[in-house]
Amino acid sequence: MNALKAFDAAARRKGFTAAAQELLVSPGAISRHVSNLEEYFGVPLFERHHNEIELTRAGQFYYARIRSALDVIEDASRQMEEGVNARQVRVSTLPTFATRWLIPRLSRFIERHPQVELQLSTGVAQLDEINFELDAIDIATHFSISEIAADHTDLLFETELHPVCTPELAKRITGASDMLEQRLLFTVNGLTHWRQWFEVAGLPAPAKGPRMSFGNSGLALQAAIEGLGVALSESVFVRDDLAAGRLVSPVDQRLRISNKYYMTVNPARAENAGVRAFREWLLEEIRTT
Repeated sequence: MNALKAFDAAARRKGFTAAAQELLVSPGAISRHVSNLEEYFGVPLFERHHNEIELTRAGQFYYARIRSALDVIEDASRQMEEGVNARQVRVSTLPTFATRWLIPRLSRFIERHPQVELQLSTGVAQLDEINFELDAIDIATHFSISEIAADHTDLLFETELHPVCTPELAKRITGASDMLEQRLLFTVNGLTHWRQWFEVAGLPAPAKGPRMSFGNSGLALQAAIEGLGVALSESVFVRDDLAAGRLVSPVDQRLRISNKYYMTVNPARAENAGVRAFREWLLEEIRTT
């Protein structure tokens, strides 16, 4: 490992002296480590010039691969250090759930539990894609099209969709049939939802017409707020926007789909005080909203 660290530092710093300064050893020690590696592999890793060094083709090949391996080791070590921190809670959530629902409410959790250090990230959408230990996750929110009856898993809410747009755009819409003429905002994971909505409304879905597609419903909602068209959104994600008047529902026709949102806790961390506090707070917020 010392030889690998010496080689890595010399390759990054482009010199034995600079590498020695970083690792707090002598330049001769760096040179000896690199020479031992070259002797072991039987190929030169650096071209030595008067005042500088340069990776050979073999050195470039080797450096590219050990750099990524050292990154993995460093990341694993960091996660081990963080994992023993009883105050830290690592939450993986869906992008739209994070931006449209969770983050606007987090101040209430922080006020109640100021000692808890939250680490929030966006991750995979379904439970079978989550590896709690490998991904260093304590709590994950995700969705499923079927019921999940598993330990440490709670149902958050079911999905109900309805159209939303700006108040200005809504003035052009007096009924469901007017929706056929509007620019529809699609999400890549819900390309069939507009067709289903029109079927429920008793109308044929438009085969053509103005439309835009987005990677997630949070982006589609932001486009709707900017007046770019009509989005089909989960009701829970637009309550604040409807209350503030940023969005309105131009047609009171809703679509219930099979998606259900869940929260699952890493069984190995379920009894951690911070994890337990965040789970209980999240369920309380869901109940009150």
